[in-house]
Amino acid sequence: MEEAIPNREPDPTAAMGRIAATLTGWRLDLTIVATALLLTLWIGHIPLDSDVAWQLWVAHHLRLGARFAVDIIETNPPLWFWMAMPIDGIAQITGASAGPILIALGALLCAGSAIPTGRLGLGAQHPARLPFTLYLLLMLLVLPLPDFGQREHIALAGALPYAALGAVRRRHEPIPTRLAVLIGIGAALGFALKPYFLLAPLALEMWLAIALGRSWRPVRTETVVLAFAAAVYALLAMILTPAFFTAVVPLNLLAYTSTGGGFASLLLNPALWIGCLIAAFLIAQGRALPPLASALTLIAGGFAAGYLIQHKGWPYQAIAMIGCLAAALAASLAARDKALSPSFRLSAAGLLLLTVSFGLLHPLHKANPTPDMIAATAGLHAGDSVAIVTSDNAEIWPITLDRGFRFPSRYNGFWMLRAIVQAERGDADPRLEELGRTIARQTTLDFACAPPVRIIFDRPTSADGFDIRGFFMRDAAFSALMHHYEHSARYGDLDVFTQRSPIASLPAALCRRGV
Repeated sequence: MEEAIPNREPDPTAAMGRIAATLTGWRLDLTIVATALLLTLWIGHIPLDSDVAWQLWVAHHLRLGARFAVDIIETNPPLWFWMAMPIDGIAQITGASAGPILIALGALLCAGSAIPTGRLGLGAQHPARLPFTLYLLLMLLVLPLPDFGQREHIALAGALPYAALGAVRRRHEPIPTRLAVLIGIGAALGFALKPYFLLAPLALEMWLAIALGRSWRPVRTETVVLAFAAAVYALLAMILTPAFFTAVVPLNLLAYTSTGGGFASLLLNPALWIGCLIAAFLIAQGRALPPLASALTLIAGGFAAGYLIQHKGWPYQAIAMIGCLAAALAASLAARDKALSPSFRLSAAGLLLLTVSFGLLHPLHKANPTPDMIAATAGLHAGDSVAIVTSDNAEIWPITLDRGFRFPSRYNGFWMLRAIVQAERGDADPRLEELGRTIARQTTLDFACAPPVRIIFDRPTSADGFDIRGFFMRDAAFSALMHHYEHSARYGDLDVFTQRSPIASLPAALCRRGV
């Protein structure tokens, strides 16, 4: 009598383990890179975030000789814009658009982040390394899809392998110096993009100090790289962009608090609640949490503190936080698969998929530009000087970049005017009043240097009554410049003025460079 063979359900983890065993070493890494490039074909033409479009525009004009924080006023430090200059250079050489190049290089960055994170965090021969690394790659590509290339996206890509390196240090395992240097450089470029990001490596260092006790060594290859990179960046910024510290930092301190949605947006951001759910799953595992998951959770805590400090609640500002938390939960599932209950594994897997889906569910800026803005810019051509006067930067970008318009203003948008008007309605602040006069003078000069063929003003809405055209018309020189324009159309909240007479040219010495 033949012995009955028990029915066994297929084990997907074991199957992936066999595939990973076949794809050992460089073959597995090459598979990840190839997957990243294939996914790039899918996401290669997504609409760019308004900030990223502005980044590419700034990079192009920096290459043409524009001075950061003088000819182009930007609230953020220069590193992110310097990073985009090679992308613009490639676009110029190849004749391709800068956007798809940014996305393709971003996909390679994601692969370069996922591969060492899986290799160091789980071990080169771990059967779950392939599914874990593939998840990291998918998460890095899809979670930030509406804001691909944002600073939080880059910081997340640099933070994952840095956390894996911290987990290796926690296990007292050796690591090649060259690999530690490369990971340190990648992390330094990400953490340096915003001052708040420095809380992430500090949180990891505190964890290592507590966990390792007397064997903790703060001076390691990667920490030396971070410190050296920070010193070099600070020195270059002071030498190459002194106006950032003398003009832009005071502007930010004076007016930047007027931007964003405030406390309500901070708490109502769905990404925050996804992060809280993931954190609950991680906390439930207590001391059983693997070193990689612990390291990622600590770094996520640093990013969470940065999210709260910024106090804006913009969705992209939570990308690094929930990305690290999702990676931590995936690492826990990969390392503790058999120790976790089936219900826990199923719920955690659903949460991981929800995290990735957040990038697909969040609108991909399909209404940017709006139908009104498309109508207001109809008939214009690449190279035309087009002024879009609004406090909402998303109205200006990416349409200015995509259509190749010449942008005549040194400001990417007039976000600071809301702070000025708010002060006028309450207790007047002399500093804000002077800032308003300065912006009006600068804008008049900018428009006279590159006369717009069309000026598009945002009209006041019933919600706030903010009249941006009325604000500028209070300046006598700006009002005189507007005599060269006539009202030609109105589309929704946009008033369109078309040039009707030429404006006398100004000496080049009075005008901005490289724009």
